[in-house]
Amino acid sequence: MNQFPLLSAPGKLGNLELKNHIIMSPMSVNYDRDDQVLPRHIRYIEERARGGAAMIVTGGMTVDTDLCGRNEVRQLHILAPTTRPGIQALINAAHKYDAKIMFQFEHMGRNAAAASNQGQAPVAPSPIQDPFPGSEMPRELTKAEIHQLVDKYIAGAKLCYELGADGIELHGGHSHLLGQFADPRRNQRTDEYGGNFENRMRFITEIIRGIQSVKPKNCILSVRINGTDALPDGLTVEEGTEIAVYLESLGIDALSLTYSNMANIDRTMEPAFYDEGCRSYFVKPIKEHLHIPVISVNNIKRAETAERILEDGICDFIGLGRALLADPQFPDKAFTGRADCIRGCIGCMTCLDSVNSETALVCAMNPLTGREYLYNEDTLKKDGDGKLVLVIGGGPAGIEAGIILARRGFRVRLFDKNPILGGSLVLASKGKGKDKITWALQGMIHELTETGTEINLEHECTAEEILNMQPYAVVLATGASPVKPGIPGLDRSNVYLAHDILRNDISFKNKRIAIIGSGMTGLETAEVLLSGGNRIVMYDLLDEIAKGAIFTVRGVVMDYLSQNGVEFYPSHKLIHVTDAGVALENILTGETVTDPADIIVLSLGVRPDRTLESQLEGKLTNLISIGDCGTSGGKVFQATRDALFAAWDL
Repeated sequence: MNQFPLLSAPGKLGNLELKNHIIMSPMSVNYDRDDQVLPRHIRYIEERARGGAAMIVTGGMTVDTDLCGRNEVRQLHILAPTTRPGIQALINAAHKYDAKIMFQFEHMGRNAAAASNQGQAPVAPSPIQDPFPGSEMPRELTKAEIHQLVDKYIAGAKLCYELGADGIELHGGHSHLLGQFADPRRNQRTDEYGGNFENRMRFITEIIRGIQSVKPKNCILSVRINGTDALPDGLTVEEGTEIAVYLESLGIDALSLTYSNMANIDRTMEPAFYDEGCRSYFVKPIKEHLHIPVISVNNIKRAETAERILEDGICDFIGLGRALLADPQFPDKAFTGRADCIRGCIGCMTCLDSVNSETALVCAMNPLTGREYLYNEDTLKKDGDGKLVLVIGGGPAGIEAGIILARRGFRVRLFDKNPILGGSLVLASKGKGKDKITWALQGMIHELTETGTEINLEHECTAEEILNMQPYAVVLATGASPVKPGIPGLDRSNVYLAHDILRNDISFKNKRIAIIGSGMTGLETAEVLLSGGNRIVMYDLLDEIAKGAIFTVRGVVMDYLSQNGVEFYPSHKLIHVTDAGVALENILTGETVTDPADIIVLSLGVRPDRTLESQLEGKLTNLISIGDCGTSGGKVFQATRDALFAAWDL
């Protein structure tokens, strides 16, 4: 029985036939150099096409480098001669698996940065600076420059269509240049490109009409816009509807709806905190005014959610972005009865952080993302020959290692001392919105089970037991233990470790709780303990709460906690715990502060558990430590990456 009849059914955009209703939405990748599409990018696209997506929309490419047009230094210029072979290669990669491909064109306008554009000042409809911190004052585009940009959009589209692209998407969402012209808050021109609605829409109208004059009949032109800014003083749903209806009247083939801008960037790619389908409230009302297909990304993590959104008539085509980073096989798994094996996106924002840090796109849940050109079915050595490999520890590193080793043909036995698999992901799944982690973890576990790996729970292996099994190799993924320093009073009955609170679902009611340490585990613990009507105060030795956390995640979580009465005190050092509560030193003033907390929760980080490693060192030919018990740190993306490298190269 087909679980997802609407999602799997063929669909149509304009005259373009699609094999199903899943479209991969555009995401920046930072895989390219000097306007050359590199093999890394090509294979990344190919794997998403191979996984069953009906259409791939590339990450935004710029049409201009003379007017501060790049989003980031490595962004491809669609009209650069060196880009042309790569465009062809991307088209071929998608078409190889019967996927269509649409190239997104973007210009950031006032939100561009001089540093990414050889010192050029940003340009905009009007010289109005974005209030977002770090933004730069733009200069106003001249009419001659507007005409130049129109010509470049048309030339870029003509090139892509001639090379075999199936579609072009004009990015006017997230307050990019096209959206800035349409918005009276950002466009205060007094010429024919500003003022009334028709004038503000003139720039994109000229681009659309020009592209339509070169567009083949079997290709499409789509536009991406904000349905709303989701801000009190921003674009409203009514204004978004007016723009959408007008664009449809110009004869475009599809409309892609998004929301937010630089002022609420957390909604551009929602962290785990947000629910699936969180954009439906503005997508459906706008769709009801349109006759052309509406594409929408909607924070979807599961195939059943995508099917329900289609059933509810919220949009016509499902946009999947990060879900296809976490699992490129999402469509094929959903359509072949293996939806329970989908490794979902957990909303950790590692992807966004990796691109913003000027490195390249990676995914915490899928270490192959961005590495497909090196790690793929063609390069996987299937030389395990049934040799026994023991994996000790069933967290994300252990599970990932087990999957890859089994695929290589090793006989894998995995042991974990806990009653369920998941390790640190089990703890992380307890916070607000973190059910997404549970879904993704279940997908990984189903993948592992499919490989035939022998899974042994509630079994803490000793070094002697391991040696007696005479394994070919041992992969240690034993994780890390929470830090509990030798400070007076920490042995009292009202002192708890955050790990114990989360793992054992310990709860309190109407207590004053002091949480010492404000990393992500501390924040998640605060989220959980709020539910009992408790008053929570968080302290940290560092000068910022949640210092080092990904900024979008940090901002959303701290806003939520603040709104629920949580107090934050950075620059405080734990001294001791007594009958009077917990004593801390304000390291800025030297003052001792006593908090009369009923409950004290320690979230002071972890240290690698290397007990087995020390006992086995020198006694086995192949002994490998990965994840939290290794040397690379305690984040999920580091754990899965370690597992990939270790299991692939064994």
